[in-house]
Amino acid sequence: MAFEDKATSLARIKHNEAEVGGQIDPDFIDNQRVNVRLGDGSYHIFIVPKTLVVGLGDAVATQSLYKNVNRTCEYIPPLVTSDFGPAPDKDSFPPKAVDH
Repeated sequence: MAFEDKATSLARIKHNEAEVGGQIDPDFIDNQRVNVRLGDGSYHIFIVPKTLVVGLGDAVATQSLYKNVNRTCEYIPPLVTSDFGPAPDKDSFPPKAVDH
């Protein structure tokens, strides 16, 4: 996981809104964005809720974007939902089976 600079994050909002067909929930506009490598090796941008602290290189859980049920013209962006601390060495994950 790596952090994205604020200027890049803010510039991306209008493009994302056009692509999704709605406005981002205003509660998430100023949140930190992070670049996360998923299990398939692809990289995607996720927003960190203001109540969550993440560190560079941490392993995190994520959630896809969805429509805001309270304000249907808005969407909740893809989010980091929890932080598991430092990610394991890529050579040690997934854990290898051990013969007994």
